[in-house]
Amino acid sequence: MPIVKKTRTVRESDIEKKVCKHAQSLGWITPKFKSPMNRGVLDRIFMRGRPGENGVTPQLVYVEFKAPGKKPTDQQDTVHKQYREMGFPVWVIDNADEGYFLLAMHSD
Repeated sequence: MPIVKKTRTVRESDIEKKVCKHAQSLGWITPKFKSPMNRGVLDRIFMRGRPGENGVTPQLVYVEFKAPGKKPTDQQDTVHKQYREMGFPVWVIDNADEGYFLLAMHSD
């Protein structure tokens, strides 16, 4: 009888842990964002200060993590649109490499 190896499915939390750890190594603070009364709220807020000519410039990005291939719910899409209309960047990340790429784009 052949031996069948089980392939572990990548979970949303696996991606979140990897990307947050990398972000923290780059100087980002990555608090978990929870709002019991609002199910569409994003998973994390990524924040850091960037040194500039006139002191420190704050940088803030809202992040929604998803399992590979999964998409935000309609409720989440509504919240994302609302935040983007106010000028806040919103990232939806469904794999660690995408998170690393977005962080590289926003790093010095």
